[in-house]
Amino acid sequence: MRFRSPFGTNLTMKVDSILYIGSLKASDTSQHRMTAMQQLGFKVVCIDTSLYLPQGLELYIQYYLGIGRLVDKLNKKIVFDVVAHKPDIVWVDKGIFVKKETLRSIRSLTKTVHLNPDDPFGLHRNGWRIFLKALPFYDLHFVSRPQNVEEYASVGAKKVFEYDRSFSPHIHKPYSDLEMHNVEKFDVGFIGSYAPQRSRSIEFLLTNNIAVRVFGSGWKRERYPKRIQHLFHGPLTGVDYSKTLNAMKIALHFLRRENRDEQDSRTFEIPASGTFMLAERSRKHEQLFSENQEAVFFDSDEELLHKVRQYLKQDEKRIKIATAGLKKSWDAGYDHCSRLKQLLNIVKQELTN
Repeated sequence: MRFRSPFGTNLTMKVDSILYIGSLKASDTSQHRMTAMQQLGFKVVCIDTSLYLPQGLELYIQYYLGIGRLVDKLNKKIVFDVVAHKPDIVWVDKGIFVKKETLRSIRSLTKTVHLNPDDPFGLHRNGWRIFLKALPFYDLHFVSRPQNVEEYASVGAKKVFEYDRSFSPHIHKPYSDLEMHNVEKFDVGFIGSYAPQRSRSIEFLLTNNIAVRVFGSGWKRERYPKRIQHLFHGPLTGVDYSKTLNAMKIALHFLRRENRDEQDSRTFEIPASGTFMLAERSRKHEQLFSENQEAVFFDSDEELLHKVRQYLKQDEKRIKIATAGLKKSWDAGYDHCSRLKQLLNIVKQELTN
């Protein structure tokens, strides 16, 4: 493999192709990463893992037991495409159904890279059966939390590197007044799935007369008094997601503690949308954005409430911080293409010798 400068504007990789394996539904970040690879000039051959998900009981068996006809079909497809296209890299994005036998069979033909935005060693360990067996057979892993580096190594991973998430500039951006003409604006919102700690914090704000609008899966309106049930909505994806961020004066950001997250996709998508981010404090958040200049952080529900009230009253200061967060997102290279340049440079350095 030969690379031009990984930080130049025209990064190209002198290879026939990269075989990209991941969910390619339009709303998935894995699809955004694949698109970024194409934008960087790579020839990308894809396997869409979302096409290998059955329905009903069969999905339950496949997910929890790691067996099923579509698992076998997916793995046969991987071997077939490696032989047919001879890619220099097989890039797997959250390969929960890619078997160790498949990696063994292609190891002499290509290099294998796995990127995992989720936490197979966290609280939610269901569904990782196949991956944990395959983990040692990848040539290189990218993980998004520091604990995973040692955990992966302890079960046989060869090379493990921590990476930060990123945003799609085509979706996560400020939208014009014309584009937002049919989107209702509001003060405070949160986009994300239900979790107990998130619920407690939001209920604390609601009981203190902060009308938080919530969008995501798992939030059941009937849990809440009828007078506030209208504040809870289903999940959002794509442009609808980013336009809803644009509609908020303050976007709340709660990390998923069950996954030991210190940053996630919303860490970058909120500021990139030009929206003021009020985020749960973490080591990574403090590294990525300057506190009270590019984003604002909180440690407790009381501090969260205080800062929501404070910044709802301070329009000029809030907008200044949001604008600085937007600028930081671009200047620091938090977009998918810039992030992938960095990761592919690591691949070049680690796997070409």
